[in-house]
Amino acid sequence: MFYIKMFIIIFSILLNSEAFAIMRTIGLIPSSFPRDTIEFDTYREQMAIGQVIEPLVVSDQFGNVAPSISDSWVVSEDGLRITFHIRNDAVFSTGKKITAKDVEYSIGRHWKNSKSQSYPLLKKIKSIKATSEFELIIELLEPQVAILKVLSRDHLGVVPFGWTFESQSLEPFIGSGPYRLQKKENNWVYIKNSKFRDEKKISGVEWCLVFSPANINELERISVFPDFAPAISQSEVDALRKNKIFDESKYSIRPRVSFSQTLAWWNPQGPSATSVEAKKFKMSILRELIQLRRESLHFSPSFGLIPMGVSGHIINEIIFPKPVSTLSKAVVFKHPDWSQISVVIPPRLKNEVIDSDLIKSIESAHGVKINIIENSDFAKMDLHDVDVIIDRWAGGFNDPEGFLPILNQIVKNSVHSYSKDLLLKLTAASKELSWSRRSDLFRDFDMTLVKESWVVPAWRTSAYTLTSKPLEEPASNLRYTPKIFDLINQ
Repeated sequence: MFYIKMFIIIFSILLNSEAFAIMRTIGLIPSSFPRDTIEFDTYREQMAIGQVIEPLVVSDQFGNVAPSISDSWVVSEDGLRITFHIRNDAVFSTGKKITAKDVEYSIGRHWKNSKSQSYPLLKKIKSIKATSEFELIIELLEPQVAILKVLSRDHLGVVPFGWTFESQSLEPFIGSGPYRLQKKENNWVYIKNSKFRDEKKISGVEWCLVFSPANINELERISVFPDFAPAISQSEVDALRKNKIFDESKYSIRPRVSFSQTLAWWNPQGPSATSVEAKKFKMSILRELIQLRRESLHFSPSFGLIPMGVSGHIINEIIFPKPVSTLSKAVVFKHPDWSQISVVIPPRLKNEVIDSDLIKSIESAHGVKINIIENSDFAKMDLHDVDVIIDRWAGGFNDPEGFLPILNQIVKNSVHSYSKDLLLKLTAASKELSWSRRSDLFRDFDMTLVKESWVVPAWRTSAYTLTSKPLEEPASNLRYTPKIFDLINQ
C-alpha cells in the first residue's frame, strides 16, 4: 500500500511538471495571430494576447477598474492628471523588473500610431511620462472619465522598453501574464510563466492554439476541437454540430455576454451625402429591409450603436413609420437619383444579411434598385459611390466610449464631425464625471444617431463559450477577456 501511495504522489508530481505537461487546446483563434498588437482588429486576438501580456489596469465582468501592472493611482481634482504607481513585484517572463519606462513605451506605441485600434481612444492624452522607476504620469487634454477603462485593453499590455514584433521569433511576445507563447513543432503553445506573481494558481497544463478556418463551413470537417473557446459565434456552433465526430455531450456550450452587433451606417462621403432628405429616404428603405430580414432569422434586435448591457444603451427600440409604397415611388419619380441605393457589405456577412427574394420585393414595392457591393476592406475602397455600409462591429471594455471608434472605422472623419449637434452631445457625455448622468448623455447621443438616420441598427450577434468537460468556466471568468488559468477542472 505504501508503494502504491508513493507511486501516485510521484506520478502526480511528474504530471504537473513541465516535462510531463498535459496538453489542451484553445480556440478558435484568428489565423492572423500572432502579429504586432498595433495591427489587432479582432476581439479574439485581444483575448489571445491577454494570456501573455498585462495592461496597466484591468476591467472585470461588471466594467469595474482594478489593479494590474499598476497597484494604485491618483486622479487630480481637475481630472487632467493621473499618477500611477507601478507594483514592485511585477516582472517580465525573463525575470526583468517592470518599470514605468516600460509602461510609457508600451502605451506610447499605440498613442502615437494611427494604425492601432486604440489610437482614437487615446487621442485625449497630452503626455505620458515615467517620472521615476515606479511612477508614471498621464496628462490629458481634457477630462476623460473612461481613460482608465481604455488603458485596460489587452493589446495595450506592457512589453519591455524597445520591444518590437518579430514574425520569425519562436517567442514573439514578452510579457508578465500567466503564460508565455512559444512555437513548438509548428504549433503555437501557451506554457506556464514561472515568473508570474500568482504562479501557484497555474497548473502544468499547456494550451495549443487551434486557429479558425478560412471558411466557417470547414468546421464541419475538422478533427481537432478546442477544449476551450471563449467566444464563438452561432454560425460556428451550428457548423460544429454538423461535424460527424463532434460529440456535443462532452462539451458545455453556454451563451456569454455579447457586445457584437450588425449595423448599417450612412456614408457621409456618398453620392447623396449632402441631402438630409435623401439620407432619411434611403435609410428608411434599408430599415424596412433589415427589419424583415431580422424577423425572418429570429435574431435579437440591436437598438443603437451602444449595445444592450453597456451603460448608455437605448432601452427601447425606436419605432419609425414604414415607408408607404405609393409615397416612396412618388419620391423616386421626383428625385430619380434616389432610385439607386448602393450598399457595401463584407462577403462573410452576405448570406446572413442579404436575401435576394426579399430585396426584389422591397425594390418592386418602392421603385428603387438596391445595388450590393461585396468588399471587406473599406479603408482601401473609394466610398464616394456608396450610400450605406453594413458590417458587424464590437466595442471594448464594457463602456460606451469603447464603441466610438466604430464611427471612424468606415470614413476618414468621424460621423459626428459632420454634425455639430452630435459633436456637442458627444463632448458633453465624454466629459461628464457623474456615471449616471454620463449614461443619460450617451443614451441621448445614441438616440440622435438613430433618429437622424446616421445608423440603422440590425441585430445583436450571439456569442458562446465552448468548454470540454470536466473543465468548467466559473462565473468570475465572464470578464471582457477570460483567463484560461481560471478554468475549474471538476
